Amino acid sequence: MEEDGALPSSSITSRKPFVYQPLDDTPNSFRLLEILPEKADGRIQLRIRHDKMPTTYKCLSYMWGDATESHEVLMNGSTSPIRKNLHDFLEMARVRFPNEKLWIDALCINQSDNAERGHQIQRMGDIYRGASEVLAWLGNTYA
Repeated sequence: MEEDGALPSSSITSRKPFVYQPLDDTPNSFRLLEILPEKADGRIQLRIRHDKMPTTYKCLSYMWGDATESHEVLMNGSTSPIRKNLHDFLEMARVRFPNEKLWIDALCINQSDNAERGHQIQRMGDIYRGASEVLAWLGNTYA
């Protein structure tokens, strides 16, 4: 699936796993995502695309949480598993930050590509410093 930001017309029915396209070789290349305000098939929809710094975006700082409890989101119309804590944030952000550019390490870095992950982790300080705002998510609180 392309990461150019365009959602395929069959995005609601697509169930193929999301496939990351490699970042280009420029040092300022990274991925940003947007949370679409509407759900598809009960799933949160995200648009992910390549971008370059400087640009305007928010960063999320959060605890990844338990790997045993996962949910599925749609990224550019394809499925991607996420942990519950991130799902809870995206549910809130879908209403609060619709269509805003966000950088979230678990989704904006291809965690299966060791070389990319290593390179992007080295850049995290610059990525956080370049953000217009850093959001801290401590999770849902239930009394």
